Amino acid sequence: MHKLELPRISERIRGFTLPVEGRMNVFDYDEAFQINLGDQVTVDVLPENSYDFEARTPDYFGVSDREPIRTTETAKVSYDFDPAASSVKVEVESAQGTHHIDFRTLSGDWFVATLTPRGDFLVLAEPYLIEVYAL
Repeated sequence: MHKLELPRISERIRGFTLPVEGRMNVFDYDEAFQINLGDQVTVDVLPENSYDFEARTPDYFGVSDREPIRTTETAKVSYDFDPAASSVKVEVESAQGTHHIDFRTLSGDWFVATLTPRGDFLVLAEPYLIEVYAL
C-alpha cells in the first residue's frame, strides 16, 4: 500500500469521485478540481462551478448518502466513525497484508473511507483532508 502525495486542494471539501483511469475529482463550496494521479500528482481547476459539478455528478462521496465501498474481491476496509473523536482508525486488508491508518479528523461533519470497485485505490476523506492510497 502506497500513499500518494497530494497537494492541499481545498479549504473545506464537500465531496469527491473515485479514481477512474488515473483521475478523480474533488469539489468544495467554490470550485471543482481534477486530480491526476500519475507519477507526479497534479491538480487542475475545472471550468464549472462546484454546484453545477455536484448536480451532474450524483455518484460522489462526502456530503451525500452514498455508502462507501468497503469490500471488493481483493481488499476490505473497516472503520467506525465517531464524530466527536479526533481521528478514525482505519484497517485495510489486501493481498499485501493488513495495514492500519490513524486518519485525523478536524470535523465531525462527515468521514468516508472507500475502495474503488477494483480494489486498486483507497480514498480517505473528511472536510479538511483527503488522502489516496494505491493498493
